[in-house]
Amino acid sequence: MGYHPSYLDQFIKIQNFILRGDGPLPFVYRHYIAIMAAGRHKCSYLINLQKQEFLLQGGNPDWLNGLDHLPKKLRNLYEINKLLAHRPWLLKTSHLEELTRGNQNWSLAEVVHAIVILTHFHSLCSFVFSCGVNQELNQIDDNTTDLGETTNFTDETSESKQVDPNEGRCF
Repeated sequence: MGYHPSYLDQFIKIQNFILRGDGPLPFVYRHYIAIMAAGRHKCSYLINLQKQEFLLQGGNPDWLNGLDHLPKKLRNLYEINKLLAHRPWLLKTSHLEELTRGNQNWSLAEVVHAIVILTHFHSLCSFVFSCGVNQELNQIDDNTTDLGETTNFTDETSESKQVDPNEGRCF
């Protein structure tokens, strides 16, 4: 993005607005939703960045142990996240209605904000992968998520990969 400063400027403004600007979702939820979105694509680079932000905002570290450790309200986003990541044309109004009804319901504004975060990070994963950005080996320690831990957010299992630290970067 550094080669396109006007695009980078707009990207930073949008990302800051989505994650740090006014909106109905608490900051902790915003970063956790970003983790969920990046987890669908097993993008360890974004998972770890958002995990750090989540914890800095005072997020509950137990939530990082998987969907079973989340409040029901966040767990209810799982199906929409999966659809938006892999088959967005299957999303129906009934999916949104499920979130806005019953106990632990979402307001419509919260649902829209969550969907914006999910779609933003789904597309950002594609950008990160296309640039060859990978988690550096020296960034993986007891306080970060490696590729093997992304299975908390996906249906499939994954294995840890050895990453070539000399791969190119575009940031």
